[in-house]
Amino acid sequence: MRVPPGTDCWRMTGTDECVNNAPFYFLEVEGDFEVRCKVKANYESPDDQAGVMIREDEENWIKCGIQMVGDIPHMCATVTHDYSDMSLHPLPVSTSFCYTISFLCVIISSMCFTSLKKSRTRPIL
Repeated sequence: MRVPPGTDCWRMTGTDECVNNAPFYFLEVEGDFEVRCKVKANYESPDDQAGVMIREDEENWIKCGIQMVGDIPHMCATVTHDYSDMSLHPLPVSTSFCYTISFLCVIISSMCFTSLKKSRTRPIL
């Protein structure tokens, strides 16, 4: 997937700005589900990001992925319910690591609980 520069999904944290123009592939699902993906991207600019988003609508979603902060990759999770709230954790800089992102989504009274884990797999070629 090629993503145009300056695109993002973000809502009103620190400002009244809402950005909802990042492209994404989607699949509609019902009930409980699990998503697993391996993230590999050609990060070209600061704040470039690749990952998974679970989206109810433009005001309610969760995204998790690998985001570049300067030259350091970070595990990034953003939860949005009207406002976006993001957390970051630095990851080792190494081409021999591939990060697997797992979402385990259990629907309980319209709430979604996620599980994020990092796993070491074979080197990315």
